[in-house]
Amino acid sequence: MSFGQVALTVKSTRLCNLRCTYCTDWRSGSGHTMSFEVLAHLIYAACTDPEHQAVTFGWHGGDPMVLPVSWYETALALQARYRRPGQLIRNRIQTNGTLVTDEWAEFLRREDIPVGVSIDGPRDVHDQTRVGLHGEGSFDRVVEGIGLLQSHDVKVGVLMTVDRATIELGAERTLEFLLALGVHSFGFNPVQPGLDEPPGDLGDSFLKRDEMNRFLIDVHRCWIENGDPSVHIRELAALTGRIGDGANSTCILAGDCVGTRFAVEPNGDIANCDRFYGQANYRFGSIMRNDFAHIRKSLNLLERRAADKATADLRRDCEHFQVCSGGCPQQTFLESKHDPLYDQGCCGRGELIDYLKQHPERPAQPVPVSLSSR
Repeated sequence: MSFGQVALTVKSTRLCNLRCTYCTDWRSGSGHTMSFEVLAHLIYAACTDPEHQAVTFGWHGGDPMVLPVSWYETALALQARYRRPGQLIRNRIQTNGTLVTDEWAEFLRREDIPVGVSIDGPRDVHDQTRVGLHGEGSFDRVVEGIGLLQSHDVKVGVLMTVDRATIELGAERTLEFLLALGVHSFGFNPVQPGLDEPPGDLGDSFLKRDEMNRFLIDVHRCWIENGDPSVHIRELAALTGRIGDGANSTCILAGDCVGTRFAVEPNGDIANCDRFYGQANYRFGSIMRNDFAHIRKSLNLLERRAADKATADLRRDCEHFQVCSGGCPQQTFLESKHDPLYDQGCCGRGELIDYLKQHPERPAQPVPVSLSSR
């Protein structure tokens, strides 16, 4: 396979100022912020690897804005120092949006770094789960942060976790809320349990594939009826791209993703992706001891690629394989463990894929909406 493009989800810090009820990414105390030594090793290794014609640094947490702007200015200076001629370097940042300041917004605009902000719907939905250290809601601070980024002309997208409260709110109200924020790019992640949760009924902590399919179908219907054609909905765009010309814009549909996407811990540990955090067999080495050439040859990485290939081979006869490429390994892991309707021969997106094949249309024109008071 080609390793010409590599995407790094970099945990610049595991510290966070929120305590979202479904999140296991945050840590407290010392030792959870990436040192200059680790940062320099990482950027040097990523930029000087001859296989890497393009490198994407996705700054993640915890919350990456717990660290000062100067930390990321150092990272960009290191990228400029080690970038090879013709090499494409991209940066992006994912934040809870509560720590945005004018200094942050101006830095992001100046460096043309797009920002993903996590917000889970109107106040009464968002504040059920995305809470502060003392259980207080964070909705007002997130909306203020989004507005501040927009006022500085920063490219802003929204990432929403879909749980039972979102399903009850409904696709129409969800889409109305997002459009009223003035956001034109957003994605939806189903709420998921930790990888170590024992099999069984997980209640509100696990949204099954068929439930997510139906939610996204409803989102598409509402978007067609009331949406803005300039809006980019990540999951729908990714699937329609694959259905149309085969183009892929998301790792979930990439197939054979092991070796092109990595998660980097504050201490320099390298794993397959942050979705498998803490799983020993998905840890491939340390950037403090290994370069990417050695990491790609690690026994764990080769075993994971072989295991994922075996799963994909079971699904090659599925009519949807050319679209989904077999699906995401992490979602397969969770669904095989917790969903009684799991089918090892299918990624589980068939209902959504069939619907999008039958409904390739886009909205005709923007329809103004007002922010719901709910």
